[in-house]
Amino acid sequence: IEIDKSNSAYNFVIYNASVHYWNVARPAMRKGSFKYLSPSLSSIFDALAEVNDEDLRWRVQIGCALVNALDEAGEFSSAAQRISSTVEIAREYLALADTEVSTCSVSFAEAEAETKRIMKLLRHVQGQEDEEEDEEKKSNASPRSPREDNDEEEEEKVPSLEELNEQLLVAERNQAAAQATLKEKQAFQTSVMQLCQKVSLLRLHVGRNAAVNGDCKKLLDEGEKDEQM
Repeated sequence: IEIDKSNSAYNFVIYNASVHYWNVARPAMRKGSFKYLSPSLSSIFDALAEVNDEDLRWRVQIGCALVNALDEAGEFSSAAQRISSTVEIAREYLALADTEVSTCSVSFAEAEAETKRIMKLLRHVQGQEDEEEDEEKKSNASPRSPREDNDEEEEEKVPSLEELNEQLLVAERNQAAAQATLKEKQAFQTSVMQLCQKVSLLRLHVGRNAAVNGDCKKLLDEGEKDEQM
């Protein structure tokens, strides 16, 4: 990991190493043995932060494991510092999820509006064609003046029913795709919020385990006031 940090082209190796480490160390992540993992988890957590790894969920997971290890080892000040860093990563992750949902909501609203616009135009054209048919039947074979023909040519061209039906089909597909993407992002947002709640509970746990420690007491107070996490 130390070698890979010196070359940005190999940053992905740090992530891969962290996954491999997790698979090897996972059996020791339990009561009684968790504390022995704090040095190695610290190295992993710091390395991911140094290369600013984009997998924020993974970094939160590593951070929570590290906090649990430090808490079991009785290193409450270090646990307080690490949970603060983990909370910031979780907040960044939640902000990203909120942004994605907001963007998808706008895209869905635009797609829905386009579908409604085409449907409205389609109804208008259908009604217009029905009126023209009625007028043609009434006028029957009445002669038309050249001026009337020129006036019709000068009117703005309106898409035909066939063209509008094709446009409506495309618009409905786009709306369905936008809605599916929005639901996917909303589910993602929900999962991130649940993760943030777990991080918040862990922060409260750290604070309550060492209420006499100034840093941890501050975390406890912040955790109780934090409505977002």
